[in-house]
Amino acid sequence: MKNGILLGIVGSMWMCGVASAAPHDIRVPLHDGKLQWADLAAAACKGVHLPPCHPGNGAISLRGWRGSLFLAALNASCGDACHITVAPDSLDFRFDTEKIALSVDHTKQAVRTFVATDYPEATASQARRFGLFLPARIDPAKPLVVLLHGLDCNIGILQPMGDMLESRGVQVAYFSYPSDQAISADIQLLDQRLGELQQTYPGIHINLVGHSMGGLIARGYVEGNTYRNEVDHLIMVGTPNNGSAWARYHLLLKAQKEFYVSRSDPDWRWTWMITDGLGEGARDLSPHSEFLKQLNSRPRRQGVAYTVIAGSHSALATFESEIALDLADCAPAPSRKWWTVRQLETAFSRAATHLAGSTNCTDGPVSVRSARLPGVRDVVVVPADHCGLFVGNEASPPAALPVILDRLGVSAPAQ
Repeated sequence: MKNGILLGIVGSMWMCGVASAAPHDIRVPLHDGKLQWADLAAAACKGVHLPPCHPGNGAISLRGWRGSLFLAALNASCGDACHITVAPDSLDFRFDTEKIALSVDHTKQAVRTFVATDYPEATASQARRFGLFLPARIDPAKPLVVLLHGLDCNIGILQPMGDMLESRGVQVAYFSYPSDQAISADIQLLDQRLGELQQTYPGIHINLVGHSMGGLIARGYVEGNTYRNEVDHLIMVGTPNNGSAWARYHLLLKAQKEFYVSRSDPDWRWTWMITDGLGEGARDLSPHSEFLKQLNSRPRRQGVAYTVIAGSHSALATFESEIALDLADCAPAPSRKWWTVRQLETAFSRAATHLAGSTNCTDGPVSVRSARLPGVRDVVVVPADHCGLFVGNEASPPAALPVILDRLGVSAPAQ
């Protein structure tokens, strides 16, 4: 209960400038140095002209280290827009409404900053899972292949592909990132980590292989203003260069990911669901998003080879097609003479044909059309769904593996 109250209050404080253009003050009484959740919630709701809420009777002491951390989190989340002071009998907020950014993105960022600051150990533990993970030994004379995962995934999904590449003599690194935050922030993180790599291994050549959203991050770096000319080949596997309508289902993907991580990682904390991002990445993946408009307005990077690998098999469409065929054939023989039954059979048969045909133009989340990119002629379409393109093992290799090996100049396993 306490965590939900705090997140709601932080978000509402960022919106309090709507009521007035003048400086806005909120005073919350303290009781023997303790801040009551009910008092804080009541003051915040009153300040933004919302109905009162009833969070319960919890409290936090502002005298100890936990109270100091709480105040630091509030200050960090509000930035220059709010000045917080502690008086003997009250906690006082003074807002500069001219500095408050009244947008959903700024509110989300305020919430994420608050949680990250209020739970520093959990935040630091999660941050250790992000970045560029290098092999134990690097030969700077050989190209380094960097693998990037997609939305609401983590480094674990990259490991099988990495193992198969390494078994063929490829030098592999992994890039993992907060996949639910804005893609531009992930591009900045990749830029920073590749810069550090260049400082350690000047002149090393890199090949970027990104699955799904990972391809957009890699492309965003290659076509960005801070690019350092170290990339030889950019391979995008099932990448929605023109967006994906499946981004609207990101909450289900996020829930699945967090459930998996919570079961497999003993350090997992509930705060990771927030500090990983609050849907900004999925927003950027949506067709016609501002991020995609800006990215697609850039030219292809000269000196970099581009490859697009798209899937043409939707497992969901195949399943739906089979159901439609079964429905078309399920009516008892005597009833098939009836006009209504004949019409239904025709409708189901047409639907089955349409769904079967759609398996030739999409991998499920990403259509072949969305994966294509102007100026890129090396486009390979393989009969696989979105997951099967990149995930597999030696017994059942990913569908994109032969194309990736060919573009990397690897033709046979290392002896």
